[in-house]
Amino acid sequence: MDQIPIEEMDRSDEQWQSIFDSVKAELDSSSDSKPTSNRPRLTPEQLAPFIDHTILKLDATEEQVDKLCEEAKHWHFAAICVRENFVARAKKSLQGTNIHIACVVGFHEGTQPTVFKLEEASRAIAAGATELDMVLNRDLLKQKQYAAVYEELKAMRDVVPEPVELKLILETSELDKAEVVYASVLAGYAGWDYIKTSSGFCGRGASVEDVRLMKQLASILGKTQSKEMKVKASGGIRSFKDAMDMIVFGANRIGASAGVAMMEEAVEKSK
Repeated sequence: MDQIPIEEMDRSDEQWQSIFDSVKAELDSSSDSKPTSNRPRLTPEQLAPFIDHTILKLDATEEQVDKLCEEAKHWHFAAICVRENFVARAKKSLQGTNIHIACVVGFHEGTQPTVFKLEEASRAIAAGATELDMVLNRDLLKQKQYAAVYEELKAMRDVVPEPVELKLILETSELDKAEVVYASVLAGYAGWDYIKTSSGFCGRGASVEDVRLMKQLASILGKTQSKEMKVKASGGIRSFKDAMDMIVFGANRIGASAGVAMMEEAVEKSK
């Protein structure tokens, strides 16, 4: 895929469609490598850095968030993921650790005005968030308003300073394959760090097919962008086997509320 420098683009919907078509052509011609039946089994210590320990239910309590943070410290998870109102509390609990604090933005519909999302992101960062998981505006994508989607993603990237990482929640169960391609391309061109399967609040959640496709797209886009995006699988991942399936097919992070159960299962399997 030949890169069109973003500064040379008119960023019209038509030009975005041309880029999408180029990526789809490369995707269709690329080999789809599948894991062998002899899969590696991660030890608990190897699994822990994949886990974003998550609580996003609306009725979550301070005590539950405190417990989430204590569990993350015990198991050495990569991150915890909460709503904005719990970020400051999580920061206090996790002080002195290397555990990241992820906060959702535009959750879970993704249709909020861009200015609302930018303000929410700024508040979350000020409170201590080091990662932001923002929901894609699927309505704009489905209306083929690609330039508008890109402008929102680029505005967020411009406002959010490095090294804060941005993850775009695609809600893959609500998109067809082409739309997953489109959203991933827009995220890559806007300089995002991750593409993420699901919010966990809509549709079926993650599938290995989603993760495999998104990993292929990240690899293709990484050839021409300054960095290769990573993939976060989330939604319906409840067991050690579920997590391993996603990791084998390319997930770099696993978002789940069942992180402790996964780790306990990993401990049992390692005996």
